[in-house]
Amino acid sequence: MQTLNIQNVAKLKNDLLNEKNTTEKSENGQNITAEIWKKALNDILDPTSKMSEEDEKEYHNKILRKLKQGRRLTTAEKNYLQIHDPEMYKVALRVEMCRKRFTEQAKHCKSKEEFQTLVSNNMSVSDKDPMKEYIQAAISYEAQNIRKTPQYAALPDTNRKAEEKRTKGKKIKIDEDKEKDNDKKTAPLPSENYGSDLKTLSAVLTTKPVFDNFSN
Repeated sequence: MQTLNIQNVAKLKNDLLNEKNTTEKSENGQNITAEIWKKALNDILDPTSKMSEEDEKEYHNKILRKLKQGRRLTTAEKNYLQIHDPEMYKVALRVEMCRKRFTEQAKHCKSKEEFQTLVSNNMSVSDKDPMKEYIQAAISYEAQNIRKTPQYAALPDTNRKAEEKRTKGKKIKIDEDKEKDNDKKTAPLPSENYGSDLKTLSAVLTTKPVFDNFSN
């Protein structure tokens, strides 16, 4: 069951619940087929379907704590919010979008100073935004993890040093290209008497050494 694609299952669920022509009706007008499918599909998607009420409450609180700490939610946890807490599910989706944008931008930072500027910009969320707390927590969490990586440690401290490094690397490449061009220009050209030179060399190599005349 866990291998099912949630998007496909959710689409199937909506299609079935919206179907009006092939459903049975009970005496009080309730849609029996829709209710059966709703329960069955929720059981597939809901990781707490077999939990006690107390365990489910703790599971819900754990998800909320993770969101407040800026940690990433699992697929099962997002499924739970989608079913039981649609408002917090919207928060989770928005937070993940902001997280993904931040981590992608961080990959292009050329210095620690540039990275810190990126963090500050992403932490600047309007006080009127009801999701501010969760977005800032996610950015802070990802920033801490990035600072622990060897890629971050290898970055120059300032934008100035990054520019100097870039300029130096560019100069080295230009010098290497010039050196290659000079090597091509100074390479010796074939002699005009190349053919006769080969014949002379061949004659020298095949001439019997003088000391061989004394061998017999």
